Amino acid sequence: MKSYTASQSGWHSVKGGSSDYVIVDAFSIDDIVATLNLKSVDVVKIDVEGAEVEALFGSRETLKTFQPKVILEIVNGGNFSVIKIFANNLNYRMLYIEKSNYLLVPT
Repeated sequence: MKSYTASQSGWHSVKGGSSDYVIVDAFSIDDIVATLNLKSVDVVKIDVEGAEVEALFGSRETLKTFQPKVILEIVNGGNFSVIKIFANNLNYRMLYIEKSNYLLVPT
């Protein structure tokens, strides 16, 4: 997968933004949980600079199975309505923390 570089390390993104990029391996949360054969997941932190929807879709089974709390940064409004619907469909509610940060908690 291409990871586009930015002037600050925390701003690299798979969604573009510059012409410079590096190739990186990428794995979904569900794949990591399955590969490691995890028996529980309590908290998931997602800070993916614009790829929030993709990260959440790649954690669907983990969220259904373990119902962890999710700390989520949503960049530039990043499909907020899609994220809200996704959370509601999995019986999560979104709580605003500050700036662009939210906490998803199972209901």
